[in-house]
Amino acid sequence: MRIRAREPIKAYFNYQVHELEEGQVVKGGLAEYLAEDPRVEVLDQPTPAPQQDGALDIEATIPQVLEWVGDDPEKAAEAREAESARDKPRSTLLAQLDEIIND
Repeated sequence: MRIRAREPIKAYFNYQVHELEEGQVVKGGLAEYLAEDPRVEVLDQPTPAPQQDGALDIEATIPQVLEWVGDDPEKAAEAREAESARDKPRSTLLAQLDEIIND
C-alpha cells in the first residue's frame, strides 16, 4: 500500500514520530496506519490477505504473519525461523513471536 500526504503531517507510529511533507509518498505499515486519515491520498490498494492454503508467507505484513501464527507456539517458532533467515529480519516481529513462543 502507498499513500501521498496532501499536507504536512506529523504522525506517531511504531514508537517514532514521522514527519511527512506535502506530496511525500510512503508505503508499508506507515501507509496502512495513515490510510483512513483525510489528510492523505491512497495510491494503491492494501496488501492482499495472507495465503489461504495455510502456508506461511514470511513476506507478508507483520499483522498478517501474526494472524497466521495466532496463539500457536509451533507456528510462532516456524515464523521466527523464517523471519530470522531474511536479509533484514523485522525486530518487532521477532519480539512478538518470542512472546507467543514463551507464553
